[in-house]
Amino acid sequence: MRVLFERLAKYASSQSDQVAIQGTDASGDCLILTYEALWERIRALSEALLALDAHMIGLAGDNSVSWVLIDLAAAYAGISIVPIPPFFTADQQLHVLETARVDWVIGSLHPDVALSHESVTTLAGLPCHARDVDALPALPPAVKVTFTSGSTGSPKGVVLSAATLESVSVSLANTVSTTAVPSHHLVVLPLSTLLENITGVYVPLLLGVTTVIPSSHDLGLIGSSQLNLNQLMSGLIRYRPQSLVLTPALLRAVIHLGEQHPGAVADLKHVAVGGAKVAPALLRAASRLGLSVFEGYGLSECGSVVSLNTTDHHCVGSVGKPLPHNRVFLAPDGEIMVTGATFSGYLDRDFIPHQGAVATEDIGEFDDDGFLYVKGRKKINSLRLLAATSIQNGLRRKPWPIRRLATWWYWERGRTT
Repeated sequence: MRVLFERLAKYASSQSDQVAIQGTDASGDCLILTYEALWERIRALSEALLALDAHMIGLAGDNSVSWVLIDLAAAYAGISIVPIPPFFTADQQLHVLETARVDWVIGSLHPDVALSHESVTTLAGLPCHARDVDALPALPPAVKVTFTSGSTGSPKGVVLSAATLESVSVSLANTVSTTAVPSHHLVVLPLSTLLENITGVYVPLLLGVTTVIPSSHDLGLIGSSQLNLNQLMSGLIRYRPQSLVLTPALLRAVIHLGEQHPGAVADLKHVAVGGAKVAPALLRAASRLGLSVFEGYGLSECGSVVSLNTTDHHCVGSVGKPLPHNRVFLAPDGEIMVTGATFSGYLDRDFIPHQGAVATEDIGEFDDDGFLYVKGRKKINSLRLLAATSIQNGLRRKPWPIRRLATWWYWERGRTT
């Protein structure tokens, strides 16, 4: 993450009073950090993490500025980290801890997950628990392990190098910077999902703009399956974001709010959406509100984002053109294949290195202008596809103001479109 930290050091000097991050900290209090203050906190926290002699940090808890500080400090210190989704069950969280050999847990886990040691300190307001682990897996240095909740079993760890994460982040930042850059991004999806971690933290900081990080509860996101529309509307009015990253279900909620209360979306300039196919009717509804919605495609094994529609290159129905950090081609049977900035391997007790192109199991095609279209799944019996389809269809039938939004489940299955 060399480029990111070089930019942060630069911004700490050139725009020291510009707000980098604002939102709630671990205790729920408001916290605003300028680029100068953020840079100081990252360096101080990295020293504290090094003093713990941690080899694999498990970062747990809801969205907060504290979560981001630990994530950035671990990257700066070169310490491997695994985000632990708060919507995972106790068994899934325990599986992550054991599989990744997490020796320090920072943050709060599911109440049914027992830890062998009491908290010995706090960092950025988050409790730190040491764990007794057996031999560490032979992983590459300074990795991030993102676990996808398996559709047929336990969560699977996708190992990503700092170089891959940076390649994806810089590619996205460079793509966004060719147009009017939104000055305020609002984090809505869980930061433990790779997509929001990159687009909600790394990309805004690379661009030198502000990212706003309220707790999920502040935005009306209750657990993994419920949404309170009134709270979401209050959050949009309060924070007045210019950019969001959403699932189609959440896009539907935002459009519903915009139709009822146009002021809630008055400042939105850029909405990236993925997780499942976006219905044409939904895109038309967004257009009527003046919302610029851009579909994208990706998967955890490719560092989250592979292709994306942009202001300059936009084709409705496609998932955009491949981003510069990778190369996308089609196998003879039409399967989408990706090379370039991809994952290092899988972690399932042992580290299983990956080499060569990533076979996505998605069927696609390119048009004459280079836009990619996802036509379906290669394996029809994939529970991933069936679950995503049933979720989206079910959401269309549910009444407001509260709909079940079990879409985090699908985001963490590796697909971002």
